[in-house]
Amino acid sequence: MELSGQVLWMLVGGLIGASLASIVFVLLLFTRKGKALPQAEVTKITKEVLPASFRVNDLRISPTQVREGEIVTVSAQVTNTGGTRGSYSATLFLDGRIVATRGVILEADSSIPVTFAVTETVAGKHTVEVDGLKGEFFIPPASFSLSNLSITPSRAKEGEIATVSVKVTNNGGTTGSYLVELKIRGITEMAQEVTLSPNASRTLAFNIIKKKAGIYSVQVGDFMGKIMVEMADQFEEL
Repeated sequence: MELSGQVLWMLVGGLIGASLASIVFVLLLFTRKGKALPQAEVTKITKEVLPASFRVNDLRISPTQVREGEIVTVSAQVTNTGGTRGSYSATLFLDGRIVATRGVILEADSSIPVTFAVTETVAGKHTVEVDGLKGEFFIPPASFSLSNLSITPSRAKEGEIATVSVKVTNNGGTTGSYLVELKIRGITEMAQEVTLSPNASRTLAFNIIKKKAGIYSVQVGDFMGKIMVEMADQFEEL
């Protein structure tokens, strides 16, 4: 269908009018009383019409390995990239659950760090997230070591008490329990269970009595020793 000459001229006139309006707006924007505006003022005018808009970056986690209950600091940088003052709430997720929020108010083109403090007691990797930025920290499981094996006395008479002691240390990041076994000649004769918090130590003592003379091998974990049991003299037997 052909357009009539009148309709065609109306369309052309509308396009020309829109272009002229755009030109007039630009001229008004860049001039004041016939003078060109400084570039700084033009930039300011342009930014003031933009709403506040926020960007979150630079996620930091410190430290990345801790013991149970120790504080982990999580921080991120919030920037207002818009042209006006505005408020923003940053949300911290720990292992998928919301644990904290922080609200900030920022002027245009300004930044501020938001900081969170979290703790955990479960061994393993833990994921933290602040508005899409993700990271991890780690809590080692309980881990035990033995040291300072002592046998007193190392020579005893039949029926006398000999004490075997050993130090147990939890080198891990969580509280845990450990079963310490005392073996005599390769056979477990005694055992004690100890529960220790991270970095804690305890000395365990085993009292043994042998009524038959001989040399008895002693083993606790990877530590080896021996007890020499001597016969009681004739006077003590009587």
